[in-house]
Amino acid sequence: MYAITEHSHCRAVSIPPVANLNVTSRREATIARWPQSEIRPPRELAFAAGQTVFYDGDEARFFFEIVTGTLRCCRITRGGRRQIYRFAGAGEMLGLGGEHLHRYSAEAVTEVVVRRHPLLSLNAAMATDHQLRERVLLSLRDELTAVCAQMTRLGQLNATEKVASFLIDLSERNSDPDGWLYLPMTRSDIGDYLGLTIETVSRRINELKRLRLIEMKTPNEIRIAAHDQLAEFAEAA
Repeated sequence: MYAITEHSHCRAVSIPPVANLNVTSRREATIARWPQSEIRPPRELAFAAGQTVFYDGDEARFFFEIVTGTLRCCRITRGGRRQIYRFAGAGEMLGLGGEHLHRYSAEAVTEVVVRRHPLLSLNAAMATDHQLRERVLLSLRDELTAVCAQMTRLGQLNATEKVASFLIDLSERNSDPDGWLYLPMTRSDIGDYLGLTIETVSRRINELKRLRLIEMKTPNEIRIAAHDQLAEFAEAA
């Protein structure tokens, strides 16, 4: 029982001491139940385009480092609509979100090779492998930056600004020395990432081409011809 004493202007509540202050998170409790056999060296796995690396709701026993290829991170609403929140490429990591379950599915957009690391040994590995620690911290930083940018993109930009921002972001990460950018994802993927219809994505890309802000060899090969001008469309991001 709580002991309550009253004074003229306030009440003091005496709370008994907590029996155990060593409270672990759900994730830590889940990891503690995993068998020690989960501690194993990283393993490289290959996935064909369209295959799923892990599903929304899967137990998060591993995190994944992308060696080659592109993955899309998405969730399906109860109404059947898909929202892509991230495209991840070589050098990026997935599955470090801090939950005991994956909160999205990771699907291969192209042929993908990933390096699967056991989460159970992450702390020990980071203590001894300084390069892994730097890669993990960099990946977490980049993911947080990308999420903040995506919130602005979805909430504040119009359709043309969204497409312009998307192309600039992708070009800064993936363009070749001549400035050409290959888009491995479909227009449907881009639409589900930007909250636009396929038709709107196509119209806005064609509009940017008509304005000579971008050049196109094929629907999936684009070069930003006027970076500063294109950036004006996305300056709110």
